[in-house]
Amino acid sequence: MVSPSEGSDADFHVRIFNPDGSEAGLSGNGTRCAAAYLHYAGLWTAKELRLSTRTGVKRYFLREQFSDGKYLFDSELGHPLLNPHRFQ
Repeated sequence: MVSPSEGSDADFHVRIFNPDGSEAGLSGNGTRCAAAYLHYAGLWTAKELRLSTRTGVKRYFLREQFSDGKYLFDSELGHPLLNPHRFQ
């Protein structure tokens, strides 16, 4: 789900849901799909897109448009946080 951001730190807010109905913190593919949708719909035309997610603000940059609806993005998703104790 994509909606306008309520804060000034991001342009839009994205919520991503897993098949079991729980909300995901982040999905690289899901947020890239949101970026593509926002560009395709004309809702994002700036150089940089800032998407707010449960895990923070992620940045996207349109690098190339191959055809209508087919894009190449660079994304800054951050570093993975691995905590082996989380799963015990």
